[in-house]
Amino acid sequence: MGLIKSAVADGVLTLMWVFCSSTFGILTSLVAAATGVQGLKYTSLFITTVLVFLFVLVFNVIGAAMGGASFNPTGTASFYAAGLTHDSLTSLSVRFPAQAAGAVFGVLAVKEFLPAKYQHMVRGPYLKVELHTGAIAEGVLTFVISFIVLFIILRELFHWLSTSSIRWICKEANSAAVEIGSNQHSIGIEIFSKESDCSNWVQFLLCEDRKGYFRCRKFCNAASTKDLQLLIFHESNRIRHDAPDRFIGSSRFDPNWFGLI
Repeated sequence: MGLIKSAVADGVLTLMWVFCSSTFGILTSLVAAATGVQGLKYTSLFITTVLVFLFVLVFNVIGAAMGGASFNPTGTASFYAAGLTHDSLTSLSVRFPAQAAGAVFGVLAVKEFLPAKYQHMVRGPYLKVELHTGAIAEGVLTFVISFIVLFIILRELFHWLSTSSIRWICKEANSAAVEIGSNQHSIGIEIFSKESDCSNWVQFLLCEDRKGYFRCRKFCNAASTKDLQLLIFHESNRIRHDAPDRFIGSSRFDPNWFGLI
C-alpha cells in the first residue's frame, strides 16, 4: 500500500478508535450498574480491561483489512525502533500527523454526536502531581509497558498460547501500569475512563492549557520507545536481521497491541 494510502488508513482507523473508545467509561458504568458492582474500583478496572481487549481485537482485524493501518503511534514507533517494520523515518513522518489528525476529528465527532446525558462523563485529563513529575512518570510507565509487550512477543515467552491469549496478557500489563500511574494523574497512562477525554497522546491536541505537559509527555514516550532496543535486544544485530522473516506480516505481531499507550 502506498504511503498516502497508508496515512489515510491510519487517520481513518484512529478516528474510528477515538470515537469508539469514548464509550469505554460509559460502557463500564453501564455494565457495572447492570451487574451491581458499581463503586468497586478493581471490578470496574477489570470490566474496562475486557472492553479494551475486545475493541482492540476488532480493530486489529479492521486494521489488517485496511492494509496494516494502526491507530497507535507508540506501537508503531516501538516496532520501528526495534527494526521490525518496513517503515522509514519518512513514512513515520507522514503517518504520525495522519494519526493526530484522525484523533482530532474523532474527538470532534465525540463532542458532536455523544448524547447530552453522557457529556459530563468525558473531559480532559488532569495531573495530580507537579507537571514534570507526571511527565516523567508517564515516560517510565510507557517504557515498562513497551518493554513487557515487546519482550513477550519477540522472546516468544508464551508461544504455546493462542494469539488472543497473548493479547490478553499484554492488555493486563497495560492495565497494571495504568493502575500504578493513577497516583500521578487522572488517567494512568491514558486509559479512557469516565474522567478522561484522551485515549491516545495525540488527543492532547484538544486539551486546553496543557501544551507544556503534552510536550514533556511526547518527549518521554519517544525516549522510552527508542531505548527499548538497547535493553531487550542484547543480540540486536542478529535479531534485527532475522526479524522481518520471523515477524513482519505475522498475525501475532501488531502495533495496535499497545492499545492503551
